[in-house]
Amino acid sequence: MGKIIFLCSVLVFCSWAHCDLIVGGLTFQDNAFADEVINSGGSLTTFAFDVPNAGTLPEVLTDTDTATFVIGGTNAFVELGFVDNLVINGNGNDLAIFEQGGLADSFLLKINNITLQVDTSFTGEFASDGREINVGLVDLDDYGILSGGSISSIFLDLEQITDAPPAISLVGALNSDSVVPEPSTCVLSLIGLFGLALRKKLPLCRANMEG
Repeated sequence: MGKIIFLCSVLVFCSWAHCDLIVGGLTFQDNAFADEVINSGGSLTTFAFDVPNAGTLPEVLTDTDTATFVIGGTNAFVELGFVDNLVINGNGNDLAIFEQGGLADSFLLKINNITLQVDTSFTGEFASDGREINVGLVDLDDYGILSGGSISSIFLDLEQITDAPPAISLVGALNSDSVVPEPSTCVLSLIGLFGLALRKKLPLCRANMEG
């Protein structure tokens, strides 16, 4: 029985253990980035190291490489989701949206049916392709999310509204919480492990009885 509890605790520990990543001078858990493209439309061009159409939209927006990005055009939009984590409304800024290029561009962000303009600024760091890394910081308070509340998706309007179109590379949660299995999942895992242990012990018990 002790062996079963140990195995379950290891499984839970592995699902909760994460490393930190630093992007543009900001620190993130390694699973704190948007990892799903829910919907998209309009004119969108992907880039990888300045090579156009070098990757799919999910590839360039859900990795952690600031040298891959998408540039928006007419009627361009992207809806991104957080599958294995949630963005939490904590202290200060909660979300960082990274953008490439010499100009710090702006874009529209919709959360909780509220759309606001996000302005980016130079982080002082450069991507591996030599381009400047800009970032737009978002406080969920501005979108009506209660303190401690969470979101699992955002809507980016990527039409050009400043001197140059935005070149979005990645989106990360500064305040995040991992999505862990529900208690019922752990209970089912325990039942399965317990059953496996019983199956192994039954032949031994029979052998002892026959002996």
